[in-house]
Amino acid sequence: MAALARVLMPQPFPRTEFAGDAGHRRPLLRWCHLADRQNLDDPPTGACRDDICPRKAEVVEHDPKLAAYYRGISKHLDLLSLPAPGDRFTLVQVVGEGTYGEVYAARDKLTDRLVAVKIMENIADNVEEMEEEHRVLRDLCVHPNIPTYFGIFFQPAACREDDQVWFVMELCTGGSVTDLVQGLRKANTTLPERTIAYILRETMDALRFLHTHHCMHRDVKGHNILLTETGSVKLVDFGVSSHLDETMGKRNTSVGTPYWMAPEVSTPGPR
Repeated sequence: MAALARVLMPQPFPRTEFAGDAGHRRPLLRWCHLADRQNLDDPPTGACRDDICPRKAEVVEHDPKLAAYYRGISKHLDLLSLPAPGDRFTLVQVVGEGTYGEVYAARDKLTDRLVAVKIMENIADNVEEMEEEHRVLRDLCVHPNIPTYFGIFFQPAACREDDQVWFVMELCTGGSVTDLVQGLRKANTTLPERTIAYILRETMDALRFLHTHHCMHRDVKGHNILLTETGSVKLVDFGVSSHLDETMGKRNTSVGTPYWMAPEVSTPGPR
């Protein structure tokens, strides 16, 4: 990996490859359908962890049956202590789908900030994925190539299968790398090699940081590499990640998107 990085990404190399005059960025980024996005000149701001579950959020008084259903269901996530989103967020439009939920562009009325809201249902079936998503975002969003994390919320419903967990994080208005490549192909052009090298370097920086903290992403693909309006690169969708300190057995399991998996991972047989 280090050798590949040296070949593809010679130094010096600016971190803000897309930074600078917006007129120079938009011809490249508009192929990501940015014209359909709202408030592109209002990128999200804020600090990681300090905003998680702010005190002003509505806290739900749970009925005994709901409390009994979820008590002890998760080792790392106390669902019953999470605030409810209430009417704090206005969902604007669907901007993507993660492995286990849809992602919306939303307006946070409390901070007047555009955010991304990832909504996951079927909590009992997906609790491990929710735990991983929350733990990675909570603990590791300090890295510049991981989205800023603003909080987690619990929205109960009449039916337990319809209960929702909301993950609120930085909105990446530049779309995904897959969006970018597909848009450029329609225009009969390609990404410059220097830009490809920049995206690879930033992605590997995020992966290196995850591995330093004993965490494997396990589903790296173009859809999970997002761009901000200023051209920063963000690695997302940590639902199938694994913390090796507690889930050593996951190292030998095949998880991910088949066409993006390495042959030695997707091929049956001993690892």
